Amino acid sequence: MNETIKNIFKETVQCYNQILSKYYPAHKSNGFTERNLTFNFSSCYRKAYPKSIIWQEACLAGREHIDTLVIDEESKAVILIEAKRLQGENKKESLLRDYERITNKDININGLADINSEDYSLYALMIFDVWVSKKTNEKDNRYKRLHEILPKGETNYVEEVSFNKDWDMKETYHLAYILKKLK
Repeated sequence: MNETIKNIFKETVQCYNQILSKYYPAHKSNGFTERNLTFNFSSCYRKAYPKSIIWQEACLAGREHIDTLVIDEESKAVILIEAKRLQGENKKESLLRDYERITNKDININGLADINSEDYSLYALMIFDVWVSKKTNEKDNRYKRLHEILPKGETNYVEEVSFNKDWDMKETYHLAYILKKLK
């Protein structure tokens, strides 16, 4: 599953490259919403695995929900996905809280779908983005801090996204993920 997610993530980055070569979706801000992260990743996943089931804002037990649920019958995998925009210290803490929540070993996929959960592997996937100043002396170097907060010993990946070369961008944009096998 590690290679599958990495390949789909690379496709997601290519999707962003294509979008951002023609269209800047956040005029006068860097406000790309989290929903775009899960939407574009899910679209790339569905392209690779057309029979997969993908649902946004999926309910778990009680009032809990996750941003996206993927049930991949071909790979026999269930993937719980959360997305975050990493900007400022409060978002770092929020990212870590969401990561802790979706990696909680008590999450039970029985009853989520008409599948025998014993036959499926369960994964938690955290997708996030970060803007990084091009100034080398920038105090708030989020890209450097990004590597500091990634959990050790778990699969993670970071890639820069390209913009239209004619745009005068003062920051670079990076997409990243953390993947953890839960069972």
